[in-house]
Amino acid sequence: MTSPEYSAAPDSSPVLCLNGAEMHIQLCLLAPAQAGGGGAYRLLRFEEHAVAGRANPVLVPAMQRVLEEASIPLERGGLRLACVRGPGSFTGLRLTLSACLGLAEALELPLAGMDYLPLAARAVIQAIPPKKMDPGTLFMVTHARRRQVYCQGFSLPDGEPVTAPDVLMLEDVPALVAAHPGIRLLVGTGMERNREPLEELFAQAQVDVAVLPVDMAHPTPKAFITEVANLTFSRQPIEPLYLRGSDAEENLPAIAALRGLSAEEAREKILRARADSD
Repeated sequence: MTSPEYSAAPDSSPVLCLNGAEMHIQLCLLAPAQAGGGGAYRLLRFEEHAVAGRANPVLVPAMQRVLEEASIPLERGGLRLACVRGPGSFTGLRLTLSACLGLAEALELPLAGMDYLPLAARAVIQAIPPKKMDPGTLFMVTHARRRQVYCQGFSLPDGEPVTAPDVLMLEDVPALVAAHPGIRLLVGTGMERNREPLEELFAQAQVDVAVLPVDMAHPTPKAFITEVANLTFSRQPIEPLYLRGSDAEENLPAIAALRGLSAEEAREKILRARADSD
């Protein structure tokens, strides 16, 4: 029996990366560039699927196909798993994290978590020619819910985090951005979906920003390759990074009322159900 930290998979084994943080499911299969590992990776397979809340029938067949096409058998110690842990879509994150955990438990495979905003920021920075990148800050602004965004700032040109990831109301974004001098670049689904109100808020606060095309914020194989080289794998489950409560949790009083329950009664039922499943 293996210990919680033990992994049969060596550093020379392939890495299957999963991302379900937004409206796409991404699968990126990598292998060490040199025999015996060493930190550099090469791309074996990459797939991206627009799922819009329908990821469940797509994910597992895509995982099987990617591995089969690369002739990688599902066996004990033959693979490492890296999964985006958030912030992002609750449905997509729970699905991809659960798929990784189930496979890891069945085959004793090691796991590593990846934060979505740094991964997406890496893709953006890698896409900008260094000679065209002035010192400043890149802000990843992704969709959270109505009038809320996930936001994190990264220094330019090196991409180091300068703020912690956070969930913000639209009205709070200009103050965060204004605190950082130099060029200010904004990109992401949160900016795209709220462009008109955010541009109005920036104008009112007299904060100059430049908005990049939203397609630049998609993690790329190159970004995964760079990220995986810095990961530490273990047998510990990946801790999700949600930043906010789910819509169901935040709307519990209304949902409970439709079933003739008070919010407190609904919470007690949820706690009992969780206890029964442990």
